[in-house]
Amino acid sequence: MKVSIKSKILGCEVEPRSLDMDVIFALAHLERVSPVAVSLRKDIPSAGTPEADRILGFSYQSETEKS
Repeated sequence: MKVSIKSKILGCEVEPRSLDMDVIFALAHLERVSPVAVSLRKDIPSAGTPEADRILGFSYQSETEKS
């Protein structure tokens, strides 16, 4: 099972489906729509992708941006 950066940060391993649900709920909150409506869409990024990380509020800076 591929473990995402988020689950390593949290210090636990979680099922990928539960992280996908986090993306669905976060996107629904941002768009102010029902999570059910969002879950039926086909354009939801998988957990662990940069797009999903942005939706969840995770931001990673490259070494050049930090300095």
